[in-house]
Amino acid sequence: MSTIGAFFVGLLAPDAPGAITAELDRQDLHDLRELAEKAGFDVRTVAVPLEGSRESLFETLAKVYEFPSYFGYNWDALTDCWSDLPAAKTLCLLRHPDRLEPEDRATLIEVAGDVAERCGSEPERIFRLVLVA
Repeated sequence: MSTIGAFFVGLLAPDAPGAITAELDRQDLHDLRELAEKAGFDVRTVAVPLEGSRESLFETLAKVYEFPSYFGYNWDALTDCWSDLPAAKTLCLLRHPDRLEPEDRATLIEVAGDVAERCGSEPERIFRLVLVA
């Protein structure tokens, strides 16, 4: 099994964390996306905007995931909207996480963990966030 294949299998483990930081090159990212899509994941790539503000991250996520108009642009709203995504299996590939303030990056990882836990309580639901370093 390839290195990226083993990484993907690790993402599927029931006890895997909701957010994982990984150093992935362009080919690894392509291979991970391909494996995830074949396994039925809705895969979205999100690039943290250059300014790296919390607000710009929320705006980008709202566009990429087509959050409803009532999305509150805060951490609780992100938790709720990610938890309510229609796809049973979701993989968010977050590029340039280093652009975020350390506190915001830590909170985002916490949110992803909460969402993964919520989704994990339902059969066949998986949510994972990969911070691509």
